[in-house]
Amino acid sequence: MPQLETITAQEALSRLLQEEIITLDVRSEGEFSNGQFLKSTNIPILNNENRKIIGTTYKNSGRENATSIGHKLVEPHKESLVQAWKTTVRDKSFLYCWRGGLRSQITQEWLCEAGVSIPRVLGGYKAMRQKALQQIDSNYSITILSGYTGSNKTTIIEDLDCAINLEKLANHRGSSFGYKVNSPQPSQTTFENNLSLELLRLHHKPFTLEDESHLIGRRSIPNPLYDQMCEAPCVFIETPPTQRAQNIYRLYIERELNQGIEAETLKAHHTQALQRIQRKLGGLLYSEILKKMSEAYEHSDADLHIVWIEKILKNYYDKMYLFAFNKKNRRILFRGSFDECHKFLERHST
Repeated sequence: MPQLETITAQEALSRLLQEEIITLDVRSEGEFSNGQFLKSTNIPILNNENRKIIGTTYKNSGRENATSIGHKLVEPHKESLVQAWKTTVRDKSFLYCWRGGLRSQITQEWLCEAGVSIPRVLGGYKAMRQKALQQIDSNYSITILSGYTGSNKTTIIEDLDCAINLEKLANHRGSSFGYKVNSPQPSQTTFENNLSLELLRLHHKPFTLEDESHLIGRRSIPNPLYDQMCEAPCVFIETPPTQRAQNIYRLYIERELNQGIEAETLKAHHTQALQRIQRKLGGLLYSEILKKMSEAYEHSDADLHIVWIEKILKNYYDKMYLFAFNKKNRRILFRGSFDECHKFLERHST
């Protein structure tokens, strides 16, 4: 058998930035769900049940017996596994298991026997994860894009070359109403892994982040980065409340309905979100907003939606945002309209 190629964890992360790459992750489905990298396909050589059997054998009878049982469990599935792996991998693919040990070595050998040669990662996923955390732990030159809820900050972030969309990575819009219908958030580890790739992509160039709280939904911005965000200067968008309410309506309601989400499903989703902030709104205001929301959905009326959205902005979100903003005591580089802030950040990042 020819010498099988290996790559370092750092090289693996760099390759993940290439557009046309698919990686082969042969860890168990449980390991994969706990944490993964972008562009990875999970086809386990040992599933959760088999891995548990081998782990118990290793603990009770040692490595040699565990390895022997592992081969017996995998061998009957060799042909179907190799076919699935061959169908998945591409020219620039690479593979890995947890530590770059026996599972990825066997996978690489079987693929080689079938005429497919791809490198495996030395140290496996664990080494890649360590490099990812080191990337996050670095120092960066950051500008924060601030502005009250509904100012369309994310639109500017998406349009800038040197920016990272934290809400996209967390699959959440960053508010009590930010959970997406039928679209769960990634695990914390996956969020961090893919954040590290975005940081690697920027090669330590100055970049912009949206003003976020420590938590985006249930995902937490890693402390090393969040601490720098709190100290970073900002650009502040000035947007009238009614315009912000209209922006929120288009994003949270109109877009979702146009994408096929049923009105009743969306109403239930927003009712649950409103319940999460009921205590902070107070019983009377909560009931009033809930009534306006129900009427808006009942009549499919955009203007009625704007009414209840404006009430939440005025009585909850704006107060919360102002309190958090003042607490961070940010230095403001620039204030202006959406277009003015967009142009300023375009110039600032070049």
